[in-house]
Amino acid sequence: MGAVDQLWRMQEVEDQLEEERKLQKAIVHGKEIQEKIYAHKSLKRQCENLKANIEETQKEVRRLELLLTDANDRKEKIRGKLYGGKINDLKQLGMLLKDQERTEKEAQQIERSLLRAMETLENLEEDSKTACSGERKLGMEIKKMLADRQKNIEKSEKKIAVLIKELEELEKQIHKKDLELYHYIKFRKNKAVVKTRQDICAGCNMDLPVMTMMQLKRGEITTCDNCGRILYKGE
Repeated sequence: MGAVDQLWRMQEVEDQLEEERKLQKAIVHGKEIQEKIYAHKSLKRQCENLKANIEETQKEVRRLELLLTDANDRKEKIRGKLYGGKINDLKQLGMLLKDQERTEKEAQQIERSLLRAMETLENLEEDSKTACSGERKLGMEIKKMLADRQKNIEKSEKKIAVLIKELEELEKQIHKKDLELYHYIKFRKNKAVVKTRQDICAGCNMDLPVMTMMQLKRGEITTCDNCGRILYKGE
């Protein structure tokens, strides 16, 4: 491999290295996985909140059930007194009838509250089932994505290591003066080596003199008189 070929290959390797590092950065900071992680956290909070609401509603249902049982027990006791035949006093009977009516209304009110609480509990359990199922499914999806991401990162790191090794080998092979010229032009022009197309510099699209093309054909390191980049004879 001639000196110009080495410089051209060096530029190729550096470009590949830059692209691979960009790719690795994109893999590490992937937008899709970050969005899914955020959505998973949101679903997890929703699931936890629903579970907490379910527990509170279950307590409320149990409380209302006890109140309803107590109200029904009192209703039965009043009914027993009213129809037991032991009380004949009209005033007492009147008071018992009022107690019966009041207790009946209380029981009905508790029953309505209980039905509402049970309906709320049913809805919460359905919402929790949906949210928690989605949270688990998304969690598994993220776990797989993280595993795939790690594999891709490791694969990228291997590619980077190979490219760095090749770059180091090229730097050892290239003459110090040529290497300094390459880095100087790269610093100023970004691309240090450009191809020629039909005796035209691809860096600035200027016609190349015959003398320049002859030097290039002899394998000499030649720069464009116009843009100053190192010329590489393209196919």
